[in-house]
Amino acid sequence: MCIRDRKTFFVLVLLALIFYASEVDAQVADISQEKDAPIAPPTCPRLHYFDQELKQCKHKPVFPLSTEEIIGSLIIVIISGLANAGGIGGGVLISVTLIILFEYKTSVAVIISYICMFGGSIGNLIMTGFTKDPKTERLLVNYDLARLCLPLMIMGTLFGVIVNRVLPEFLIAVILDVLLIIMLRKLRDRALQLYRKETQAAAAAGEPIRASLNLDSTVMSINPANDFSHVGEVEALIKEDQDIFPWKKLSLLLYLLLSLLVFNLAKGSRKFPSTLDIEFCSSLFWLLSSLEFALCVIVFLVSFQEVLQLYNLKERLSYPFDDEFRLNPNMIKKIGIFAVLSGILAGATGIGGGMILNIPLLEYGLKPQTATSTSSLTVVFTSSISMGVAVLNGYLEIDQVIWFMILSLIGSFVVSSIINYFVFKYKRPSLVLMVLLGVLLLSLITLSGLAVSELIRDAMSYLKFRSCLLYTSDAADDLLCVDLGGRRIIKKK
Repeated sequence: MCIRDRKTFFVLVLLALIFYASEVDAQVADISQEKDAPIAPPTCPRLHYFDQELKQCKHKPVFPLSTEEIIGSLIIVIISGLANAGGIGGGVLISVTLIILFEYKTSVAVIISYICMFGGSIGNLIMTGFTKDPKTERLLVNYDLARLCLPLMIMGTLFGVIVNRVLPEFLIAVILDVLLIIMLRKLRDRALQLYRKETQAAAAAGEPIRASLNLDSTVMSINPANDFSHVGEVEALIKEDQDIFPWKKLSLLLYLLLSLLVFNLAKGSRKFPSTLDIEFCSSLFWLLSSLEFALCVIVFLVSFQEVLQLYNLKERLSYPFDDEFRLNPNMIKKIGIFAVLSGILAGATGIGGGMILNIPLLEYGLKPQTATSTSSLTVVFTSSISMGVAVLNGYLEIDQVIWFMILSLIGSFVVSSIINYFVFKYKRPSLVLMVLLGVLLLSLITLSGLAVSELIRDAMSYLKFRSCLLYTSDAADDLLCVDLGGRRIIKKK
């Protein structure tokens, strides 16, 4: 190659390098400009906004309310009122409303449903639980029954949660639907039976007459032989049953509530982190769960002993019971079995244990209003634990807590007042069972629809078995890794 050709070649190469360098500089400048430019907010879902600081979409504050949220608020008022009038929390229906109309994520909707169940049960307890039966002047709430059932239900829930973590979601949905169908049939039969009795009683009396029974006449009718040797003791027992706040009976339940709240904050759960950084499903997690179980056993044994002694004393003194329900040893055994089973089913399926326990209580002769009022008391305790953990972990804003608490309180006050008015006016306790029947039927339809939609959306995930090993971490709980003997095995996605 001649010198001239070489010069031409080098000039062309130099020009090519200059052109390439200029293109690279332009691309670097574009990249730097892109980095310096603000991130364009993505399209957020309805009722959400983009948080520039967190760089993610967040749900809007409660206020101002949109049209959908106003409609949803009214629905929550109605659901909460009807559900609590029947002695159940209504968490399933409230959660669905929060997901569809308020556009909350499922996890947030469940937490808010705890707030609604707590507020609704408080309102219903004030309206009915602290109301006295006009016939006997005794409270509608059976505190002895509550302190027997509550620790057993919590014990069952501890097992039920494990079952929930292992069984496929579809199988859990099938179990829940079958359970609701059985409950509906039994409740329908009980409601019709009670309605017929009320109709016959009204026909025999000509028209419903308000009965009034004061303390003196109750004591006078205890013994036909007019033996007044135990009148003072019986009078003391009746006054105790008429006490709105029997602190001796409530103190043990309050101690259990506070202890369980501390345990749940310490050990955490799959949804809430532990305050002590304890891994979910780890050895320490199960140790604390075992201590919870042991505490419930102790509370039950103490309550069992006290209730049994009280029953024997009432029997010895010919105490005037106001219904056919008796907390004798045989009844305590039956109720105890159902309380544990209701806790297991509640933990496994996610519905309230009070909903399940109401049916056998009614079958064994407990009055409908007493059954629903006592269930409301158990809902107060169980929902307050979940609500307390959620609020203390900062999962809810204060405006959310206040607003949804107010909605559920209004619902329970208004609806419970209306239902109780008609119950006492027309002597129709079966109205409570009919309301409960309607709520259960609506829950069955809703849950069945959700199960079908989940099956269509992701059949494989919905049908597979899951695991919760004794040595796992949060990542293992999400099926990303498993801890075995100190070695962590990461699974490929």
